[in-house]
Amino acid sequence: MIKLARNIFLLAIIVIMALAAMVILTPADPNNYFAAAKDKHHMLYEIKSPRIILVGGSNVAFSIDGQMLERSVQMPVINTGLHVGLGLRFMLDEVRAALKDGDIVILFLEYELFFDSLDGNPKFLGTAVKSCPECILSADSPHQFFNFGIGLLQTMEGELTRNIRNDSMTNLIYSRQSFDSHGDMVRQLEYIRVSDFRKRLVLPANINDLLLRSPAIELLNSFSESCRASNARVFLMFPGIFVRDFNSQEEKFTDLYRALKEKLEIPILGQPQDFIYPYRMFYDSFYHLNHEGGICIRTVLSNCWTSLWKIEAVVDDADRHFQVGAGNSFSWILMSSISD
Repeated sequence: MIKLARNIFLLAIIVIMALAAMVILTPADPNNYFAAAKDKHHMLYEIKSPRIILVGGSNVAFSIDGQMLERSVQMPVINTGLHVGLGLRFMLDEVRAALKDGDIVILFLEYELFFDSLDGNPKFLGTAVKSCPECILSADSPHQFFNFGIGLLQTMEGELTRNIRNDSMTNLIYSRQSFDSHGDMVRQLEYIRVSDFRKRLVLPANINDLLLRSPAIELLNSFSESCRASNARVFLMFPGIFVRDFNSQEEKFTDLYRALKEKLEIPILGQPQDFIYPYRMFYDSFYHLNHEGGICIRTVLSNCWTSLWKIEAVVDDADRHFQVGAGNSFSWILMSSISD
């Protein structure tokens, strides 16, 4: 019996080593969309502080013009947005490990990230860390490590199939080359594409109960503490969505905003209704703004920057409201202590 158990153990070790070797030796597609994770990771460690760091999924990748924002605020801008499927934990851990004195982090989180997608989709995580192994170093969740492992195996299968078929075709839009030096998606700006109006953003019912049970709030508040410890600031803003999706669920969005305002230790800039846009301002789905929609977001960000630096006093345990931008009725809400 002992001999059988030993043989099974040795066999398991051999199988694990063989799989690990296959994962390591199977070449990754250097043009894969998720290979941009490597470029964004290096930006976080190579660009000097103070910086503006934008965090979120593909809504950030598609919707922000980092070059224009950088000129407006006179600070380097790093767009870390890639895909919501990487999970909230991965997004925050990547930035947390690279925080520096004076950094300003702006979270543009897809609504799904408040309720699920915490540890990410294994396939997306595996594809990202295949191109960026150093991205694993900031991970701290056993479940996330498990997802990394499963995802790497799934990625290996896909890469082997691609190499066997000698398939070198790369999606022209969803590829590593579509990102510029700030981390923004730019290649889609060369094309005109109408959003798929059939796809809808649907918020879950019982938002308050879900948020109460969701580890996302704890994760975000922990990230806020890390920012304070690094003498960095963090703010939360909302992603751009279809007007239709907001109007059909206005009560849910209101409940979500109130719950976040109550539970989060991160200042919230604006409300969901401040980030709703008509169909013509989207590229291929909700969350993915086109050039026209990106101008709206950029204006909001520029106005936010201007207004933040007009604050001359520390705000203790009170909300502070002020108007920004000519012709813009936007009221920024700073919900925690802020000083110059």
